[in-house]
Amino acid sequence: MKKCIMIIIALIYTFLGVQMLFATDTTPNQFKFTAKTKADLNTVYTSNTITVSGIDTAAPISIVGGTYSIKGGPYTSAPGTVMNGNTVNVRQTSAGSCSTKTDATLTIGGVSATFSVTTAPPDTEPKKFALTGQKNVELSTLLTSNTITVLGINIASPISIVGGEYSINGGSYTGAYGTVMNNDTVTVQQTSSASFSTITTATLTIGGVSGTFSVKTLAADPKPDKFVFSPQTDVELNTVITSNTITVSGINTVTNISIAGGTYSINGGPYTSTPGIGTVNDGDNVTVQVLSAGSYNKKTTATLTIGGVKGAFSVTTLTFTQADLTGIWRLNLLKTGSGWWRGIATVDSSGNATLSSCLRSDSDNTCGGTVHLSINASGVVTVTGNGDTKNHFTMASNKKLIVGTSTSDSNYNIMIMQKDTGASYSAGDVEGQSFVTHELGVGSENEWRYGSGTIDGSGQIITISDIGPSDSGTPGPTGQIASVDANGVVTVSGTNMATYQGFLSDDKKTIVGTWTYAGGKYILMIIQITGQTYTSDALAETWFAHMLDTMPSWIHFTAAVASDGVISFSQWVSSYSGSSGPKTTTTFKINSSGTITLAEDASLHGQMSDDGKFMVITQTLNGPSEYGLTVYTR
Repeated sequence: MKKCIMIIIALIYTFLGVQMLFATDTTPNQFKFTAKTKADLNTVYTSNTITVSGIDTAAPISIVGGTYSIKGGPYTSAPGTVMNGNTVNVRQTSAGSCSTKTDATLTIGGVSATFSVTTAPPDTEPKKFALTGQKNVELSTLLTSNTITVLGINIASPISIVGGEYSINGGSYTGAYGTVMNNDTVTVQQTSSASFSTITTATLTIGGVSGTFSVKTLAADPKPDKFVFSPQTDVELNTVITSNTITVSGINTVTNISIAGGTYSINGGPYTSTPGIGTVNDGDNVTVQVLSAGSYNKKTTATLTIGGVKGAFSVTTLTFTQADLTGIWRLNLLKTGSGWWRGIATVDSSGNATLSSCLRSDSDNTCGGTVHLSINASGVVTVTGNGDTKNHFTMASNKKLIVGTSTSDSNYNIMIMQKDTGASYSAGDVEGQSFVTHELGVGSENEWRYGSGTIDGSGQIITISDIGPSDSGTPGPTGQIASVDANGVVTVSGTNMATYQGFLSDDKKTIVGTWTYAGGKYILMIIQITGQTYTSDALAETWFAHMLDTMPSWIHFTAAVASDGVISFSQWVSSYSGSSGPKTTTTFKINSSGTITLAEDASLHGQMSDDGKFMVITQTLNGPSEYGLTVYTR
């Protein structure tokens, strides 16, 4: 019996040894995952890596609440197996709310470990942000700040603004309360001040953190850029001259404007010189006017001041030079008592004048030797070498007419010189024209005559009026025919005009000629083509006058005519020592046709030239048989 028991025991031990020889181990050693705290919301987090150990065969692996990866392979949530020595990571997504824990529990061979992720507590306070200030900005201008990015919050954070508006992620600008999320972008807008050198601010607050967008307007600048007026030369005497237009630039505020020596106009408005009331803005246009001097070769200046910057507008009256004498001149001269003379003077650059085509009223065609002409800057011409004394000539500002008086032997002369510029002429230059005539006759009969008329298409002269000191002619056709050749020489055929010859100026508006009337009456006649329109102040100027008086004598003088026609006489010089000029105020009047009258003397008849550079007057002087013809130039 005992032997049987021993045999049974030996069989049991043998069985157990075999069993132990074939046993496996799928239970790993304990592993551990490090918990993640203060995690961002809705964010994927990966655990630390664990290495499977303590198993000797494939062990089952599974997960709840996440995914796992074996040896860096793809993440999965499906059950699988791992081997001893395999590495494993766990992954899960954090909660979508703050202070919330989520777990991913990994089980290998019955051994489990949890990877816990706890989100951070609520945080609405962003990281500090900076809005960059702007300087020297324009007034009343909408300005936009730099872009800031909201960082450091994990839930919606309140946003507000004082002094401006904000935009989130490029949306519409608003000043209302709102919310922003982490990584939102924000810009700020505000309108700059309407005053200079003024700071305005817009303060943006996000979750209790504030940033200020400040802008400072530029400083007031009333000092403009430099401006320049172009000087003008060779301007008429006593004439209002207008400058070029300058545009005010370089200022950003209203600034003062004033002037000395002239007047100014802003944007085409009225001209003024009143001090202390003028202002201009940037972009305004300004012109200046100045009255030119009453004498030749003289400069006047108006100085305009804008915001402390000065600009001078200077005008210099006409200046005459020796070159103005050079060329060909047509001459007509009337001598008291002894006749007329006409010819051509060719003046070289030195002023030496060679005479040709001379003819006198006594049919003598001797020209004589060379004479010399010189001119000063004021237009006074001196003639030497002709035997005349006390000669005095002035050139008109058009530089195409010279008028003067002189004494030769016992005769007193007036001479008119017209520049022959080489212009071409045709019959139409005299035909179909209206005209006014002024004549002075000496010799067998002393008288002046003033008339008007027309020349028809065939050249026939038709009288409209013909007035003398004591009579008037008969209106109507005269039977006389006027014609002009290609060189500007005008002749008249018909009764009592056979000896007439004149010259038509190159503007085709003035004919100066001489002839002998039956019985030995010698006549200088000036014909002015009419049709121009004149203003009531057209006479306002300084004039230089030469008169031949049948007394006999000559006179030359200066006449300053005001805008109302009142005449101031000066520099009165007469060949008659008893003449001292008018003793009472005299007043010229001019109508729109250029006819000139004198309120104090009904015998005076005058006409302004077409170009306004000279006027011709005839009148009865100090007695019933003393008559004069005066040519005024300017």
